[in-house]
Amino acid sequence: MTRAAVTCLLGAALLLLGGCSSGETGETGEGSSDTGGATASTTAIRAGLVELVVGARATRAERADARCFADALLARTTPDQLRSAGVLDASYDVVDELPILSRDDAGTWVDAQFSCADFVDQSARAQEQLSHGAIDRARYAQCLREALTTEQLRAAVVDTLSGAWDGPALARFSAAQADCQRRAAPTS
Repeated sequence: MTRAAVTCLLGAALLLLGGCSSGETGETGEGSSDTGGATASTTAIRAGLVELVVGARATRAERADARCFADALLARTTPDQLRSAGVLDASYDVVDELPILSRDDAGTWVDAQFSCADFVDQSARAQEQLSHGAIDRARYAQCLREALTTEQLRAAVVDTLSGAWDGPALARFSAAQADCQRRAAPTS
């Protein structure tokens, strides 16, 4: 797999660029969880997750998507589970860089992501950015939808987040991605 293919998949997996319809306000209430002596604020964790996945330069829409994702992840996990996964540090602050996750933790992360955004759209946007607009985003997305099922896409993102670079799902995604890049390139 080429470095560009891995970069694109990781970018699409981590940057929630597409379609969550959660709205742009809707903050969750301040909550906390007793974590054996430490108190983890779900609001602080949510804010940290948003920063982790979109960073400081995100658009309003990207931040709304990231909030949707953070809410979905927090609905599926506890602060202790996120800490055990390495997403939170010992003080229950979100880490600066997402670590390699276990397959189970990666699956939970992907389920939250896929509940808020269309991964094919994310991938197409990432490809368009990587190619500096040299691909037809709609053709690329259509090609990828025809090439891979949602379960195959999910498995590829799980492989990425769990560091299974040699996994068959990631190899299948990489091949489909290369084919779709070729098909979506402008014809002279």
